[in-house]
Order: sequence, then C-alpha cells, then structure tokens
Amino acid sequence: MKRKKIERLLAKSLTFSLIILLTIIITGEAFRDNNQLPEFLNDTILFIGKDFMPNLRGPVKQTLTRSSRFERVNDLNVDDLPNDTFSNEYHLEWAYNSPTNDTIFVERMRIPQDSVLERYFFSYNFLEATSNRLMKQANADFKEESVWLTRPKSFRFLPNGTFVFIISVNNKGGALVCADGSESIIWVSNDFDFHHSIEFDWEGNIWTCGTSKSTDNEDRQFSIPYVIAKLDPMNGKVLFSEKVDEIMNQTVFNESFRISKSLNKERNVFHLNDVQPINSDNYFGNKGDVLISLRNINTILLYDPFNKKVKWLNNQLGSMQHDVDVVNDSLISVFSNNLSLYGPIDSTNSITLYNFRSEAARSYKKESFEKFRINTGFEGLAEILDYEKDIFFVEETKNGILFIFEGDKARAYFKNGRGDTYKYLNWSKVELVE
Repeated sequence: MKRKKIERLLAKSLTFSLIILLTIIITGEAFRDNNQLPEFLNDTILFIGKDFMPNLRGPVKQTLTRSSRFERVNDLNVDDLPNDTFSNEYHLEWAYNSPTNDTIFVERMRIPQDSVLERYFFSYNFLEATSNRLMKQANADFKEESVWLTRPKSFRFLPNGTFVFIISVNNKGGALVCADGSESIIWVSNDFDFHHSIEFDWEGNIWTCGTSKSTDNEDRQFSIPYVIAKLDPMNGKVLFSEKVDEIMNQTVFNESFRISKSLNKERNVFHLNDVQPINSDNYFGNKGDVLISLRNINTILLYDPFNKKVKWLNNQLGSMQHDVDVVNDSLISVFSNNLSLYGPIDSTNSITLYNFRSEAARSYKKESFEKFRINTGFEGLAEILDYEKDIFFVEETKNGILFIFEGDKARAYFKNGRGDTYKYLNWSKVELVE
C-alpha cells in the first residue's frame, strides 16, 4: 500500500513538473516579446527546451526561434516613427535580414540622402557552414546539429575597404571574421568566443569582448571566463588579452562578487558586453586605457591594460547596461537597459552622463526615449556624436529600430518584416560627416 502511494505521489510530482516546464516554454516567447523576463531567464527557458526535453526539442526550437528569430514587434507603427529633415550628413553602418530571412545584408549608407555606398550579403547557409567548420576545428567532438541559431552582428568597416563582424552561435559568442565582399572571408580569429561590441583604438587595432575556450574546471569554477582582447586588423592576431576575473581581483568589491558567483548557477556575474578604448589623454584617463562594461553587476570600469590597474569603478550609472562611450575629455555616456534580475525597473531605456570633474551623474535626453518609447530588453546601444548640438543615435536592438536625433529633430531607420514587425538589427554604427 505504501509503495503504491509513493508511486502515485511521484507520478503527480512528475506531471506537475512537466506542466510547469511546458508552461514556461510555451509562454517564453510571449514574455520575450513583452520584455518581462530578464536575459538570464530567457537563457533558462532555452536551456530547458534544448537540454531537459529532448523529445520536444524540434517543436520547442521552432516555437522559440521560427517567428521571432529575425523580427520584433514594436508598439509604434510606421506612421508614428519620425522622419524629420536633417541639416547634417551621416554614415550609417548596419545589417538586416532579407524578406525571406535566409540572407543578411550589410550596408554602409549616406544619410539623409539614404543612398547606399556599399552593400554586401551573406546567406545563413554560408554562415552556418562557416561556424560549423570553425567550431569543429576548435573542438573535434563538436556536432553540427548542436547549432540551432547563427546570428552575425557588430559589423564594422575598416579604412582599407574590408569589414569585420562576429558570427554569434546559439545566442553566445563565436569567431571574429574579416571579409572584403559578399561571402568572401579573408581572415578568421577563433582564439576566443567573441561577442557584443567591436571598437577601434587610435592605431586601428580592434578591441572586443570574448570568452575563453578553456575547459579547465578550475578556470570556470566561479564564472564564465570573460576576456577583453585587442586584435590586429590586418590578420586577426590577438595582440593582448586579459581575463575579467583577474581584473576584478583588484577591486574592493571582489569578495562580495565571488559570494554572488557561488550562488549564481549561470556563473554569469561578470557579464562583459563592451570594451571602449581611450584614444587620447583626457581628464580622467590616458591614451591606451579602456572603459569596460559589466552588465550583471551594473558596473563600469576604467582600466589600464599596460600597468594592469583598475583606475576607477562605478556601479551606479545604469542597470544591466550595454554600452559605454567617451563623450569628451571629462564626460562619458552609459546606455542603460534599466532591468534588474526581477524585471524592468523603468518603462524605457536611458542614457546616463558621468562628469569626472564634478563627479556627478545625470540623465540625458530622457524625453526622447519616452516620446518614442525606446525600450530594448537586451543589447542595444547609444552614442553621442556631438554633445554641444545634442546629436546622438540609439539602436533599439530588440525592436529593430535605429533612431538618429539632431537637436529637436529625429529620423528612424528600420526594415519592415511581416505584419507589424521590424527586422532585427545587429549593433549598428552612425558617424557624423564633418
């Protein structure tokens, strides 16, 4: 009798657990579109769908990636988006998906003429085959069917006419590649799993984020081994790299962060998403220093790679921020997603300015974010191009819209998807033409 009761209890528990898992998976996409779940819970949903329910893997994969893979819903329709007349000219570097979602186009445009200066394409079949080949080179046990989402992003044009980008695999990092035309790759750097931003220093070297490929348990004991890296733009050779763990060992907050890491199953406390080189001496730093953004601990660092020294740290300038930039000799800007581990803490994203002379922070152009309801739940970036004239741009990555602001004027750039959707964007860049 007792055995039967135990079996019934176990059966009920298993059924209840399966119902919970199915509910999470089925509603996961709705939560993602409504921006109600922080990114680490989105990752958990995908983890459950892929690893704990192999019999449902095909349908789950389709549910989570088919309709939302390249298109996002925004509550602004086309008529609500700004299209003002600009006084200045700009260059826009961006990438978007074809109407059939099987090809990505890379463009360099002149604005406001909206003329295309350069245009290239990469089919997803080509990118997936390339990523499979590179991952197999790095890991002989790699199986091609384990790739369920390939996404190229962070395209940047170089002065010599080539361009670099990252092949992101399964919403994580991947190889950094350089191309000189459509599906024409001239070098590949596969030393790390690169992700997020690509920036250039005064010598033209590439600075980017990555994770170590190390499988050493000791190396991964406390957290994912994030690294900052500098690469040669001519051949992709790594010129410098350093683990974020080692950088954080210098900070007074390190012990509390390590306690948090021991409680964090994702081992993702030091989530690195931007490295911004300082390209000239200024009030707060020196040429060669870098600003580092660590999302999950809301922290911006000023770091001297040559002397391996943390020169400044602040964890009050944003919440799960994704971008930090130098504005002038005493001012930096931080693009904040305004999320916590429990959900949104504000109805829009924002830009925070920090003045090193006054040691004070303030919000910048909050009214623009509110007017157009700019609110990407993940990724996103913003850069002030001319502080005196209030010229800046914001990429609302999740919703597929890029806004350029020129004083009280604004223009929006996007590509229509199906129905009321816009094409997914991939970390764009805007430059003011002098």
